[in-house]
Amino acid sequence: MKKLFLLFNKLYRKKVLFSIILLSIALIFGIYGNYKIYGDFFKSITTTLSYFGLNSPDKVNWEVLVSFILIVIVIFLGTIVLVLRNKMDVFLMKNSLKDKNIVLFGFGEINKNFLENFKDSNREENIIVVDKEDKNFDEFWEKGYVFLKKEINEELLNLFDFENTIDIIVALGNDRINIDTALKLLDKLKDIKTETKLIVHIDDSDIGEIFFEKMEEIKQIENKNVLVNIKVFSLKTEIVDDLFDKYVFKLVPYEYARLNGDKSELKIAILGNSDLNLEIIKRIFINFVFPNNLKIKLFLIDENEKEFLEKVKYETNFSNQKYPHIILQSKKLTYDLLKDKRFWLQDDLIDVIIAFDDEDKNLKIAIDLFEKVFVHQEKKNLKYPNLFFAMFDELSFSDYIDKNKNHFKNFFTFGNLKEILSVENLLDDEKFEIAMKIHSSWDKEKDIKKAWYSTSLSNRLSSIAQYEHIPLKLLSLGFGISKDDENDEVEKYENIIQKIKRENIGFEEFLQSGDYFALCNTEHRRWMAYHFINNWEYDDFEGKDKQEKEYKKSLKLHHCLTDFKNFKYDSVKKTFSYDFNAYEYIPEYLKGKYKVVKVSKENESE
Repeated sequence: MKKLFLLFNKLYRKKVLFSIILLSIALIFGIYGNYKIYGDFFKSITTTLSYFGLNSPDKVNWEVLVSFILIVIVIFLGTIVLVLRNKMDVFLMKNSLKDKNIVLFGFGEINKNFLENFKDSNREENIIVVDKEDKNFDEFWEKGYVFLKKEINEELLNLFDFENTIDIIVALGNDRINIDTALKLLDKLKDIKTETKLIVHIDDSDIGEIFFEKMEEIKQIENKNVLVNIKVFSLKTEIVDDLFDKYVFKLVPYEYARLNGDKSELKIAILGNSDLNLEIIKRIFINFVFPNNLKIKLFLIDENEKEFLEKVKYETNFSNQKYPHIILQSKKLTYDLLKDKRFWLQDDLIDVIIAFDDEDKNLKIAIDLFEKVFVHQEKKNLKYPNLFFAMFDELSFSDYIDKNKNHFKNFFTFGNLKEILSVENLLDDEKFEIAMKIHSSWDKEKDIKKAWYSTSLSNRLSSIAQYEHIPLKLLSLGFGISKDDENDEVEKYENIIQKIKRENIGFEEFLQSGDYFALCNTEHRRWMAYHFINNWEYDDFEGKDKQEKEYKKSLKLHHCLTDFKNFKYDSVKKTFSYDFNAYEYIPEYLKGKYKVVKVSKENESE
């Protein structure tokens, strides 16, 4: 069937060229044949053209007969193709759904990049693409991918049986249309007995909030465990993931993160009042929490520095009480600042992150800083900050920098869209699998998948956020994570954890428990920062009444969103052990995915 489909597609793709060739031959034969009959060139042309109305020739020779037959064939095949194309696509779509498949709604930049990457991968799932426009799809026909050129509506979705669908990507170019389509898909997926991942592109985080609220409503109305993993993504959040996944151990050297370390402040210069930088700053607020009470000082640098500062405070719900580990300071971006060595070479300025929307501007500032400030440090092998700058499309330049670290030792690029929109990145199951284990560690339901699919979406997102902090938890104790064939140091890590762990202690003793308190407090502060960023607030209630607790959660109110020292109720005071579990269970969370390894010498020395 697939071979037949590929043959049909080749003919369909070449239909215009094929038709032009046949019609040209038909015209040549027709005009020549009729000229032989009538001896009049003009009459031979008009007579031949009349065949396109399927008027049979009055007089025939073999040339005229060939011409007429070719014209009939072109008209007949054209009609058949137009009639059968739609039916053939629907038939092939249903046939593709019988095996493992991936369905893409939308054929814009995101899904095009995904398909480019997919066709070069070793993945073998059937691909179905749905959009009202199919231009530039030609290269994908050859791979046997099915394209439905249709409006996305209820009638179309009723054609689908998603029982064998493992991934659905919704990227139609408009947040509200994406949400509307995703909600319709959820209605279709709620009765499916197999796990499906629904990946929805929503660029505006506020609109994303609306989507999650709607999903919670659906979940409550249905009152069933829908086997769908939801991944909401934007290009901004994927770029932020790229930065932190690649360079987390560059961004924070071990000497600054380590438990009982003597560093008190880490400074980061962030250039550009962009939405991308806002997402980077949010991630820093949440994840750069360490057991040594390290302060993170952020220099917010832009031509309009005051607006940048106000925007960050507004979007993060900033206060010193909510984020005691964060210090904000704005600075105006000027030519004088870009050559100010005292500023750029100050103590504890470890990172410079440049993420304007214009990648050419990012590159120019990075090069200017290097040439005017850091080149002396580079040539004398002296210490200077890491420069991270966003490059969205210049893969060749990024590769050049990566391959020439002797000349660009502290240069790091992030944000290349071809990598970010790759199969491996968009269809990442690893994050969900580890987040499931994290959630199961405190859920009363011990069946991991049952616990995951029965919990709220806010709990799932919270577990994913905890997963993202694992590398920094390990770093604070002198460890990292790796997929390479390095020695697994998990036993050494577990020994350290057991030495720190305190069992059967009361709350007052816990508050004075040294390293044990430091680790628990780190996780608690990270958890609070995540919730404050997402518009949650503290409310003073005990939380024993389950109905009251769920109601408060629906209002984004939580009784644990305060420092340990402010805990009033006995039921709340017992929760600190869950925070220690976030450290103790890391080997179990990572089992089969990553190895726990000692911090690299490179990181120790930075």
